[in-house]
Amino acid sequence: MSDAMKSKRWEADLLGCLMLDSDTLADMEATGLTAGDFSNDRRGRLFSWLAARIEARKPTDMISVVESIALRADRADFPGLAEVSGYSDDCSPVLAAHIAGELVGLSYRRNALQQLTALVEAYRQETEPDGLQARAEQVLAGLARGTGSTSTWTDGDDLARLLYDDLRARQAAHRDGKPLGVPWGVHALDRRERDPDTGRSAPTLPAMEKGRLYLMPARPAMGKSSLACQVLLSAAQRGESTAVYQLEMEADGLGRKLLSLISGVPTAVMRDGTMTGDEWDKTRAALSELSQLPIHLDTKPAQSIDMIASKARRLATRLQREGKPLRLLVIDYAQLIRSEGRSTEERLSGVSQGLLALAKELQVPVLALAQLNRDCEKRADRRPQLSDLRGSGQFEQDAHAILFIYRDAYYNPMCGHNNTEVIIAKFRDSKTRTLYLKFIPETQRFTDA
Repeated sequence: MSDAMKSKRWEADLLGCLMLDSDTLADMEATGLTAGDFSNDRRGRLFSWLAARIEARKPTDMISVVESIALRADRADFPGLAEVSGYSDDCSPVLAAHIAGELVGLSYRRNALQQLTALVEAYRQETEPDGLQARAEQVLAGLARGTGSTSTWTDGDDLARLLYDDLRARQAAHRDGKPLGVPWGVHALDRRERDPDTGRSAPTLPAMEKGRLYLMPARPAMGKSSLACQVLLSAAQRGESTAVYQLEMEADGLGRKLLSLISGVPTAVMRDGTMTGDEWDKTRAALSELSQLPIHLDTKPAQSIDMIASKARRLATRLQREGKPLRLLVIDYAQLIRSEGRSTEERLSGVSQGLLALAKELQVPVLALAQLNRDCEKRADRRPQLSDLRGSGQFEQDAHAILFIYRDAYYNPMCGHNNTEVIIAKFRDSKTRTLYLKFIPETQRFTDA
């Protein structure tokens, strides 16, 4: 019997089992069976619908099912009523778990064949080694997880369940005073305050959430790398696995920033080798702490977006296997990433879309630093605007949030303060506003203004 015939028969048997004995649903789902494992979309839809009725404690006997489908406006999306009526003829609820497991196996083989066939076709067409490697790793990672090319559609019922779980998690996080996501690591950004319009308490700046791209653009010397280090270190000190692509500076430069944040010893003193005995003791203690932190650093320059995605994918897979899932990915900075394109705008558009796709694939927030063009320095008010994003407007479209970093003291040493403005030019589901931090250049730390 061919795989197609086996799938058709086993799918009919499982649907019949559900209509005879709703308790078999738990046995089927324990094997990992989902609607996406059905070779026929109509039978897969019927499986999801029956599962929802069972969870809602609605009847799923043959007569109730046939009558309910007959009254639905979308009944054409379900198997024919004559076909449904014959499902329970030969099925045995005792064998439900076994048949479900066999069907999952067939689905895996079917999807694996589709993925590998697509990979062979990509090999014939792809000319860039990085692109082919990234495509191959995506396919192999999917096969390693036991998944292939299952449907990416989400129906209303699945969406409602997803939102219910998400909203309950957010309620619990608010009740417990814990952010749902990765905090920014600076009190002025993470603290909760009462909204004067609604009277409700909310974080000053919502935490970074998985699957989203956060952009932090600034002109050079504004402190964007230092703020990113503080965000990274704060997450790592909470035990969350972090990764950073530092495409601009060497490992020791980033390391001194992290050591200074931990120890309080100025980075210039470390760089010049002029530490006192007390400062050296603090630095050694900081080195001991740093060695235990789950920070993963890559400083290889001029990497392509495909290479970055490939490395991040492998790291995330390894950390997941070790029980320490990746929680935050930092890119310093986006314009240094290589990508295909005939113009700077096309190249950076590819980088932006690639980073957003990577955030969604790995289900982690991606914090990408970016450079601004010089247009802001031609204005009387040098504070950056969205139009100053260098190279491409794609970043503005793809980013969940855009946080400009601006320090007036850089342009006006006589201003009398070293405050830094965090200009929130875009933040979906939150307000645009300006927040104020104090920058301590000796230790590269941001505190409340």
